[in-house]
Amino acid sequence: HSIEEVADMATDKLISVSNTAPEPIRVQAHAFRERCKKVIAYYMQEAVSNHTCTVCNELEKQGHKDLANIIRRL
Repeated sequence: HSIEEVADMATDKLISVSNTAPEPIRVQAHAFRERCKKVIAYYMQEAVSNHTCTVCNELEKQGHKDLANIIRRL
């Protein structure tokens, strides 16, 4: 799954909006849900980037600079 798909799944688990809620509340809840999804996706992307950086740094420490460069390009 992509980061956006996982963020959407997480948001579905965290936030649900009733179809029977009054219109202004439902609109606000949907806006909040979308904002939460964007925040989750952003921090997931940060986690992936930081993990990749950590892996590449460790590979370089162990003398595998070529492999680290391949991983960075993924």
